[in-house]
Order: sequence, then structure tokens, then C-alpha cells
Amino acid sequence: MNIKNRRNFILKLIIVFILIAVSSLSNAQTVYVYDSAAGLWKKINRNNNSVSLVTQEPLSSVSTTSTVIPLLGTFVIEPSIFPENETALSVASRNRWYYYITYTVTNAQQESHYNILAGQNIEVGMATVWNDATKIYVKFDLTNGWLASESHLHFLQNEPNESFNPAPGQFPFSAKHIPSTATYTYEITFADIQNKCGFPPQQGGSIYILLHLSVKKGTQSETAWAGPELTNCFSVYISATHLNWFLRKPGDYATKAFDVTVTSSSYPVLVTFRNFDNPVNEVGTTLQTYFAFDALGDWITPSQLNDLSKTLQPGTSTFSLYHRVILQGQSACTYSNAATITFALLMIRSQVIK
Repeated sequence: MNIKNRRNFILKLIIVFILIAVSSLSNAQTVYVYDSAAGLWKKINRNNNSVSLVTQEPLSSVSTTSTVIPLLGTFVIEPSIFPENETALSVASRNRWYYYITYTVTNAQQESHYNILAGQNIEVGMATVWNDATKIYVKFDLTNGWLASESHLHFLQNEPNESFNPAPGQFPFSAKHIPSTATYTYEITFADIQNKCGFPPQQGGSIYILLHLSVKKGTQSETAWAGPELTNCFSVYISATHLNWFLRKPGDYATKAFDVTVTSSSYPVLVTFRNFDNPVNEVGTTLQTYFAFDALGDWITPSQLNDLSKTLQPGTSTFSLYHRVILQGQSACTYSNAATITFALLMIRSQVIK
């Protein structure tokens, strides 16, 4: 007798968002003030010294394995619960010094995702491949501060054998990235592949893609290749995780706290919010705060935000969180709040137990 068990698994990415309101720096991003007489939000001139903001640098990550990044708090991706999908066959494990992508041409414009490895074992980003009726698209997204100065692309009809020795400088498609970039998309027509690579891609057929990057992070330079497929993965880009308000006079202020971009290869991503609250000082005095998604208006309280969740479907999704703070003459000191946003990859598998 067969027994079907449905199991839910969660891969969590935890980002700590720290809010601090203090008493005095220079503007780093757009701030709005509410004009109660006009009933409008008005942009504050950068020369206005009544309020200013400082945000932390953007953060991005992609992984299917355990990753811990210090981030004024904790940023954790727990291990994938499907060991067979953690890493596709690595051509480097077969005494080759490069990786390649195995891609099946489809008629559904379905995205496939692949790890980008520098120096053979440093995860630096993700490649995404998809096609329509006339083109194949190859996109790279680098993370954690890695940037590409140039890239090279080649398509093969047959899987590379042991004697194949790729020469990226001779690949038929290439780009110089000035300035260096974290993302770029090649759009290559089937006709160009036939003319420059010698074969026409066929629906339902497999092709082999060589994507080579020259990447750099600070003073570290590496050669990177796309290859191992990521079947259960997601990437998150968040534009800031540390927001400092510097308030110098009473008012009703608001700003975009951060932008979020989430890309999931196969499964929905659940976004939840925890521990958002009105910032408080050391003697228990609070500042009134509100949040809104994607635009100024439709404000909700911190407790209402904690009760919300977002389910983002596979593919790429974006949202923004706006923050509003009201200063009514509270004493000059530091008010703070640390909250957590959790991104959970919802992986569901049905198993048959005999």
C-alpha cells in the first residue's frame, strides 16, 4: 500500500533591519515632510538641516548552502534540504578547469538558474538562461560586491569532451563592461548562433553554454565560469539594512527605507516581518512610526507590519518599504529599534512510501 506524505520545507534568509533615530549628519537619500495644511508630502531640499539620513551599503546574496554574513545582526541561509539538488555535476571535478551550462531549449520561456564560480569554488553570483521563439537570453547577476569588467559567451551543440580547451578571448559573443557591472544580459538570436557557432538551436534539444567572466572584488581579481545548476535557490538584493535618522526639529518625516529584489528559481518565497516597533530611548520614551509598501501613503503601524506576510511567486519580484517618523518635541537622544525580515523558500515535495 502506498502512503503519500506531503512535507513542507523552508530555506530561510534572515535580514536584520536596524533603525536608529538620533539628534544630528548629511543627507544621503530623499526625505519627505508632511505638510498638514496642504495635505501633501513634500520633498525636503538637501540643504535643509532639519533632518538627514544615513543608510548602509546594499546587500545581496545567492546560495543553496549554509552562509553566514555579519550584517549588524545576522544574515543566514540554512542548508538546502534536498542533497541531490545542492550541486549539479561539476566539470571541474573531472579534471577540467572551467564550467559550462547544460540548457534545454523550450517553448515556455521558463528560466533556468546556474551558479557562477570564481577560482573554481568561490560563489560570486547566479546566471539565468531562458529563450523565446527567436532568441536565447543569458543574464548574470553578481553578489557580495563582485563586479565584472568583461564577459565572453559561446554556444556548443555537443557537450565538451576532455580535449576541449576553451579560449574566452575567441568566443563569438563578448562585452566590455565600463564601468564594471554586477549584472548584464546577452540577447542572442538563433540566427546569430547558427552563423557564429555553426548550429541552429532546436526546441526540446540540449545546448551547452560557456559563460566566462573577469571579476573583481576590491583588490581580488578572479576568472569565473557559470555552470552548476541551481534547482532550489533564491537570491535577495536589499538596498539598505541600517537606517539612521538625524532629526533636528519637530515634524512628520518619511523616506524609502529600502528596495528589495527577490529571484527564485523554482518555488515561492515567503516574506515575513518581526519585531518592528516604535524606536525607544534608554528611559522608555518612543517615537511614533509607520510603514508603507511601494509608495507614500496607506501607512500601517509596526504591529500591523509584524502581522503581515508576502508570498512572492517564482521568478523576479520587487517591493519597497517606506518609513515614517513623527517628532513632537521628544528629548534629544538616541531612539532605536532592531527588526527582522525573513525570506523563506517554500519547497514542497510529495513522497511515495512503499
